[in-house]
Amino acid sequence: LPSPLGHNLTKVPESHELPKVLQLKMKANLVNFYNNEFLSMFPDTLVSIGTSYSPPPDLMASSSDSSAEASFASDGTAVCFEVDDTSFLDLVVSGSFGLFDKSHGSSSHFQSASSSYRDKYQKNPQHYIVLSDQRTGEIKAVCALKSKNGPPIVRIYSTKPIKRDQEAATTMADIGLADSSSRAPSPYLYPWAELTVDGSSFLTVHYSIYMATGSNGRFEDEPSYTGMHIDGNSLGLMMLGRTEKEQNYSGCCTLTIQPDGFFSMSISYGVDPSLFICLTAIFDEIFELKMRKLCDANAKRLLKRLKARQKRWSSFEGGN
Repeated sequence: LPSPLGHNLTKVPESHELPKVLQLKMKANLVNFYNNEFLSMFPDTLVSIGTSYSPPPDLMASSSDSSAEASFASDGTAVCFEVDDTSFLDLVVSGSFGLFDKSHGSSSHFQSASSSYRDKYQKNPQHYIVLSDQRTGEIKAVCALKSKNGPPIVRIYSTKPIKRDQEAATTMADIGLADSSSRAPSPYLYPWAELTVDGSSFLTVHYSIYMATGSNGRFEDEPSYTGMHIDGNSLGLMMLGRTEKEQNYSGCCTLTIQPDGFFSMSISYGVDPSLFICLTAIFDEIFELKMRKLCDANAKRLLKRLKARQKRWSSFEGGN
């Protein structure tokens, strides 16, 4: 069956000599926060990435630039071939889960939807990450966070059936991504995959992707894709995958952050790249949220220590 991109990506044509890995890139929005704020609090945790390192900010200030405000283009984050920076199938990522508190200098990880999308539907995706064709405005996939409480679970929908005779779960109008007052039928959304993120510590996080079975909105019992950070001191991800007929997992995608502040995606042929483009966009926002929570917790500890020190100093002065 065709993927959401409209291409059959399950088998490499034997008549073509293709490289074994598809190399793509897209902007890593989390780099700004990582370099400018996270490393100022945890300078020994990881090595700096990105093109610059700003002076440590006021830890308790709320006016620092967010990744979204600083680096997200008005028409979305483009997906490009890594070798020459040309567009990959005109794909762009836009939207946000809205995980960041406005009082912390950010209202969303991705600032806005593509201009063609806004013009067509007159609405912005406030709680969704959207993969679309920048040239035509056609939406390919929609990522929805099931709940902001507890470990993240993200439902990924396709605008095309993934399985034969698959029933749609909802429409874009139902979730606010299309004009509900229009007489034209709203595009359907079909369950495609569900991503779970488990693990409490910073880099011991486990990612699992469960594919839709095509019946009653259900997903497989065992994940088709699973992955972790490449090592205990890296932001990179290694994803392993298997087909329905395979018992063992094998490498299918690596995700790393390059010094220029871009995600580098190495995707095996035979694997649908749109799924891992969605994964990259989801990781970008969820991992920045994880860093922000660590910084907030550390700032509270520092403030608590400062107040305790001030209290002891006041008691000492009072005794004298």
